[in-house]
Amino acid sequence: MSYRLKDFRRIATRYDKFARNFLSAVSSPPLSRSGLKDAMLLDNEERFMAVKRIIANIAAPQPEAARSFYCDILGLEAVMDHGWIITFAAPEVDTRPQVSIASEGGSGTAVPDLSVEVDNLDEVQQRIKSAGLELEYGPVNEPWGVKRFYVRDPFGRLINVLSHSGPA
Repeated sequence: MSYRLKDFRRIATRYDKFARNFLSAVSSPPLSRSGLKDAMLLDNEERFMAVKRIIANIAAPQPEAARSFYCDILGLEAVMDHGWIITFAAPEVDTRPQVSIASEGGSGTAVPDLSVEVDNLDEVQQRIKSAGLELEYGPVNEPWGVKRFYVRDPFGRLINVLSHSGPA
């Protein structure tokens, strides 16, 4: 039988981790269920997969036409541009990836294609007005604690621009 050094390293690493987990278990208070699961992980191969981000892809014949809306109005940066695809991003924020599945947009409105949360809704509304765009809905304080409005991007996608405001 031939063994590779990599195999011995893996066995030794697992043994070390297992011994460390055993020693910490007998020398510390009982772990919660989630803490126990973390302590029992032997290496990265056995971890659960985590979603790091979710990216909305909008089909458009001329992606460049989005630049003024998404950069100038919403304040995003073009972080990647290959001509056929342009990715716009906000500065890093501490948030979790989300996907919303809806039968309506709330308050009897259509389901928007995208929801964009901003820190200054009034400023974005002023930019929209300056750009000559019309709001499709709002601005309105909703009963679930957001102030929002709808506007269409250059490709006709319905964009829900919102800010958390507290209950109406």
